[in-house]
Amino acid sequence: MSGNAAALAAEYHARGFNCAESVFKGVCEACGLKAGALDSNVATAFGSGGGGSGCQCGALAGATMALSLKFGRSDSSESKEKLYAKVRVLHEEFKKACKSSVVCCRVLRGKKGEKCDLYVEAAARIAAKLIEDG
Repeated sequence: MSGNAAALAAEYHARGFNCAESVFKGVCEACGLKAGALDSNVATAFGSGGGGSGCQCGALAGATMALSLKFGRSDSSESKEKLYAKVRVLHEEFKKACKSSVVCCRVLRGKKGEKCDLYVEAAARIAAKLIEDG
């Protein structure tokens, strides 16, 4: 499942979806998550570090959104700790996979405008694995 999520996210990215949209769509599709009224449009603003601001990596934001769709709560009395723990693991595994100590878009992409393919695939793969593990 996790490899399929990475491949789907890469395919969406190659078709012109931004990093956040690609990861959200790829993970949801690979993991059978139904977004209901939500579609990738909910992820659009998170691309390029959040509206192009270069802050948190959009691929990581899309992965976080997919985890929240699976493990998030619908009532304030429900615990959010399982989701928060998964997101912390996502961040740590993402930094390892990308050989970076930060998750900032502008730092990850660097001054040369590096493409986001590595980040899109890594975020999708890690999120799908975390969903698969339950």
